[in-house]
Amino acid sequence: MHRIRGVYEGVGDGPAGLMAAAGAILVCIFGFPHARWFLILSIVVGTAAFLLMRRLHDRKPIEVDKLSIFRDR
Repeated sequence: MHRIRGVYEGVGDGPAGLMAAAGAILVCIFGFPHARWFLILSIVVGTAAFLLMRRLHDRKPIEVDKLSIFRDR
């Protein structure tokens, strides 16, 4: 997966990546009116899931060592 080139090759992260992502979202909202409600609903549901997981993690943080597949050799 790490070898697949992105659509916006050379944009990367930072302000240029944020502008490219925002532009892609705006194109989807205005370019596909039949999918507008699905996009808005997915943003709302995704934000709610993020806030729920963040709250659960703050209440009971996990230890990274338990998730590691690399053990002391």
